[in-house]
Amino acid sequence: MHELRFPSIQYFSFLFKKIMGFAPNEYRLIN
Repeated sequence: MHELRFPSIQYFSFLFKKIMGFAPNEYRLIN
């Protein structure tokens, strides 16, 4: 993930939720 060079983990979570439709922590619960 460090290779992607996101400004912050909050920004990554924002983009992830916007693209995937749910938060990264919710994704972990599903799998």
